[in-house]
Amino acid sequence: MKILKKMLAVFLVIIMLLSPTSINLKKDIFVNAVQFHEGNTIIFGSYPQSEVKDRDLITTLNYLAPSWYEWTSYCYYSGDGSIGSMIQGDWMRYVDIEYSNEKYRGVMFTEYRPYYTYKTSTITYQDDNGYNTDTIYWFKFEPLEWIFLDTMSALVMCKTIVDAQPYCNT
Repeated sequence: MKILKKMLAVFLVIIMLLSPTSINLKKDIFVNAVQFHEGNTIIFGSYPQSEVKDRDLITTLNYLAPSWYEWTSYCYYSGDGSIGSMIQGDWMRYVDIEYSNEKYRGVMFTEYRPYYTYKTSTITYQDDNGYNTDTIYWFKFEPLEWIFLDTMSALVMCKTIVDAQPYCNT
């Protein structure tokens, strides 16, 4: 019930923020309507977090997954060290699968993502953490918790690091 109330509050905030009323009025309504204060948290959305270790579940998810070519590319950037050399690669892809009322993300890469995106590298964080190329790894989607940093501007920050990647080629 508590989560439902929080989700309804977030939905109402989004509706209010998209309405044509003034920004100050939206901030006042937001703060008064949901009574959040800096440091309060809400649960909103989900992201693949915990790695699946159950061999039977992994086998089932691998069976349900489409072929690699139907997966979505992360389009991560990588380069050779020269300025502007970074290009989006197609060497890491993902697919989302729903099974037994749970959602999972399969991730596979054909080459390692280098330590630094501005130069080539043969050592990576991926192999440092035990991940191998051409192997599907499954992660379970779990709820995300957000902390209010400023209720007047509705500024929130996720308590979990969900992703990190360069967004351009320089």
